[in-house]
Amino acid sequence: MRNYPAAGALVLSMALFLSGCDGNPMGPIAGGALSGEPQPWPESWTFTDRVENIFLETDPDDPYSVTLWGVASDDHFYIAGASDESTWVANLLKDPRVKLAVEDQLFVARVEQVSEPEELAAVLQAYVAKYQIETDEGSNFIEEGGILFRLHQP
Repeated sequence: MRNYPAAGALVLSMALFLSGCDGNPMGPIAGGALSGEPQPWPESWTFTDRVENIFLETDPDDPYSVTLWGVASDDHFYIAGASDESTWVANLLKDPRVKLAVEDQLFVARVEQVSEPEELAAVLQAYVAKYQIETDEGSNFIEEGGILFRLHQP
């Protein structure tokens, strides 16, 4: 049996690093409960235009948080998932209560699935503009199995 001291040191380093983190997710690694004092609901979400990634906590009974993209459109804030098979989307379909962390601000919210074609199109354009996503003419992540949620006050 071979001895791999470097691999063991790496595993130990990662364990120590992760144990020192709060509940926030780290990139593609999900986290737990988001911390912070909830802020009043904003009059406008345009302040999020300069923020690339947000944190979303789902399932308040067993907190699960992820790093996502989100956009402001028509005084609302939206998040989108590639499919209803991801854990956070499945959680939202069961329980719409969430916490949203944008930089140092924490908001308590509920989500509602969006299905209105005009709203879907406007939000898709907001995603394309903010994240400079290249899309084919007529391409739509919703038509390709995606799912869109609008946040609102609880």
